[in-house]
Amino acid sequence: MRWKLFNVVSAISALLCLMVIALWVRSYWLSDNWVRDAPSARMGVGSALGRIAWRHVSYTPGMPVQFNGAPGYQVIKVTSPASVSVATPGSWSFAGFRGSHYQMAVGRPPAPSWAITIDEFTLPLWAPALASGVLPALWLLLWAHRRRRRTAGCCPRCGYDLRATPDRCPECGAVPAKGAA
Repeated sequence: MRWKLFNVVSAISALLCLMVIALWVRSYWLSDNWVRDAPSARMGVGSALGRIAWRHVSYTPGMPVQFNGAPGYQVIKVTSPASVSVATPGSWSFAGFRGSHYQMAVGRPPAPSWAITIDEFTLPLWAPALASGVLPALWLLLWAHRRRRRTAGCCPRCGYDLRATPDRCPECGAVPAKGAA
C-alpha cells in the first residue's frame, strides 16, 4: 500500500515538475499575468523571465488612482495635483527570491490625504521545479535499485542473495516470482 501511494504521489510530482518547467521556458518568450481589481486594491500573479511574482497594491478608498501599462506591471498614476513622497521603502533579495514593500503618501505633509502600499514577492521558477523533481528522482533511484536486485538474483523484498535457495528467501521468507531468481 505504501509503494502504491508513493508511486501515485511521485507521478503527480513529476507531472507538476514538467508543468513548472514548461512555464519556466515559456516565461522567457511570453509574460502571463492574472490581475484582479477589488475596491481600493489590485492583486495579481504573473510570470516573466524565469520568475513568478505576486503583487498587491492597496490605496485609500476614494483616491484618484489609475493603473497604466500592461496588466501585471503596476504603473500607478495619481490623477491629483498633490505631491507624492515615498516612505518606508523596504526590499530584500536572495538567490532569485525577492520581496519588496513600499508605502507612498500623497498630499501635503504633515497630514497626507491618501496612501498607496505596494507589496511584491518574486519566486524564481527553478525553486518549484527543483522541489517538485525530488520525489520523481527518488522514485527513479529506487526503481533502478529494485531492478538491479532482480537481475542479480536477489530477494526483491530484502535483497538477500538467493543463488543457494532460489525457492524461498531464508532472510525474510518471501517467495520470489518464477524466473526472478
